[in-house]
Amino acid sequence: VVCKNDYQFRYTKSCVLIEFNPSNPEQGITNHLRSKYNNNIKSQINVNASTLRDGDPYDVLAYDGNSWHFRTFNNDQDWICFDFGGKQIIPKCCTIKSANENPNAEHPKSWVIEVSIDQSEWVTLETQNKNSSLNGKSIVHTFSLQNLKGKNNKYQFIRMRQTSNNWNNGNDLMIGSFEIYGKLILNSS
Repeated sequence: VVCKNDYQFRYTKSCVLIEFNPSNPEQGITNHLRSKYNNNIKSQINVNASTLRDGDPYDVLAYDGNSWHFRTFNNDQDWICFDFGGKQIIPKCCTIKSANENPNAEHPKSWVIEVSIDQSEWVTLETQNKNSSLNGKSIVHTFSLQNLKGKNNKYQFIRMRQTSNNWNNGNDLMIGSFEIYGKLILNSS
């Protein structure tokens, strides 16, 4: 769905609305960009992390099986961040898939999903405390995101930040994949 006639976006060059589809939970904004740019996701989104232990931060954007995962070192408040560069997003929900590891491994237990315009100020859209929905092998769960500071703000950055110990009682942040749904604003300048 192209959002060109949406009142809020009448001054943007183009906008794409990508809604969550429960029968295909990994077909969100990042997958849209991968398809549009011939699998060259690195040219469209910069993915980085606070630390790196296993995998590559871009592994969480690969939805081709259960073998890939990303994990940080055992540091307090570890995070993974997605930078949309010249594009912006209005996220409405995100889907997270746990790594292909047994229950009570380093799966996330408590975390926040945050957004930012410039990485200097972060707005929390979702907080999870002692959540067991990702505690197992390759479990897929979708979380609603609500911006409590304002309606439909546009952001360049979204990150997942672990706020306390994981299910293995460590600080490693480990996930299999991450996808975002909502509005993607292209050429937002």
